[in-house]
Amino acid sequence: MFKQGRSPLGYLGLVLGVGAAGFVLFILGALTALAPELVVRLTPIFIVALVLLSAGFVRTTTVSSRLVRFWLAAIIVTATLWPSYMAVRLGGLPSIDLRKIVFGVSLLLFLYLIAARPIISRVWAELSGGAKVLAWLVTIYGLLRIASSFGSQAPIPSFLAVAWEWVYYYSPFFIALFLMREEGARELFVRFICWLILVVTVLAIYERFSGVNPLVRLAPVSSESAELLAALNLSRLRDGAFRAQATFEHPLMLAEFATVAAAFSFGQFLSGRGKGLRMLGFAAFVASVAAALLSGSRVAFVSLALVLGTVLLATAVRARTSRKVSAAVATRLFVIITICVVAAVAVPLLEALLQGRTSTEASSSSARVQMLKAGIPAMMDSPFLGSGYGQAVFEAGVHGTGGLLTLDNYLLTVGIDSGVPALFVFVAVFLIPAWMAFKRITEKAGAEQVFLISAMAALIGLLAVRMILSIPYNLVFAFVIAAMVVGAIPKKQSGHEAPSNG
Repeated sequence: MFKQGRSPLGYLGLVLGVGAAGFVLFILGALTALAPELVVRLTPIFIVALVLLSAGFVRTTTVSSRLVRFWLAAIIVTATLWPSYMAVRLGGLPSIDLRKIVFGVSLLLFLYLIAARPIISRVWAELSGGAKVLAWLVTIYGLLRIASSFGSQAPIPSFLAVAWEWVYYYSPFFIALFLMREEGARELFVRFICWLILVVTVLAIYERFSGVNPLVRLAPVSSESAELLAALNLSRLRDGAFRAQATFEHPLMLAEFATVAAAFSFGQFLSGRGKGLRMLGFAAFVASVAAALLSGSRVAFVSLALVLGTVLLATAVRARTSRKVSAAVATRLFVIITICVVAAVAVPLLEALLQGRTSTEASSSSARVQMLKAGIPAMMDSPFLGSGYGQAVFEAGVHGTGGLLTLDNYLLTVGIDSGVPALFVFVAVFLIPAWMAFKRITEKAGAEQVFLISAMAALIGLLAVRMILSIPYNLVFAFVIAAMVVGAIPKKQSGHEAPSNG
């Protein structure tokens, strides 16, 4: 799958590396009898070191498209179908789950490519200015999150939690940015999203009518997870009706994934290439709407409306050929004015929706208002570096389902934990790719237009859901989509556009 060359000196180094690896394994084996838990925790560090050492003796120049497709599929399928609570813990050893394995191996493989250097440095030179800016912003955001972990009341656990953020969210961004820029990768992403929403919706339908989620029942229960699983079960009951959560940790996360799926499936239904892809898009779109409704979430109505309106409007104004700059600017102004008018008309409907249709929904809205009233002043108390990772829920949280302290607003969570600069950077990760996609589709036709339209809608919908949801696991979709958007827009060179990589 990799094409590489090795000199005689490289072979010698490889032999020495293998010998060093054998020695390390011997030491690990000897320590296992003395401190097995410590050895298990340290083993990944040794593995990373050995991989980077071996990469120093090779020069990887290409990565096969087959590996890229498998890599992308592994990330998306695992993030969608494997719940975070489905973890196995053996004694005092760290918990083991498929997410940790897949995302950990994914990061390890990417570190190998970075150490091998040529392929990563070549792609970096090919990226557009906007893509490089976004890459730096994601890096800065990750570093700000690390800095905030040391301001926490429990720095070591907080640092480890941020380290897993790097594994789960930021590393998939860089993997997608450097390796998943081709049109084939984008098409595969869309197809997987469409097929996955069909699977998820079938499970949600079964769950809704049976009142039972088989995955929650199969999840291993420990003293640490019993309280959380009980709260998750209670969160599904509202006004006597069960809200489906399917493969996700909460009904709102199902609504969030349905928002992403609706954006891409609706775009394919309207403008997909080929009858088969359009039929798949239509089926997936129907499934997306069904899943959103089965989640019983009010935000689903808002996010779906945003997604559908964005896709329809962008499809209507997209460029069929290259446009003059003045025409493209006029088109963008028309879209912005249209959005403002629609927003003004929709305000009363949104207010009524936020007030709630039942007493339970009204209580939920009241709790979120309390979070805002407490969260904004808490953010301003420490605006630059934040109060410390994990402190937001104590500063602005309320006691919710099962008596757990909760903060249902990821923007507040980031702002209080890591500071206002981190919050601005986080929002920029959504808005910069959305704006770049908007500019591209209004000025030049291309094979990437349909994907860019759907991706722009998905990022807007995801940002809207983040305002009332703090569970982070679906963020992997936001970071991957953002990377694929900026990677799909070619670099301009000497006043002329470089050939599209799609």
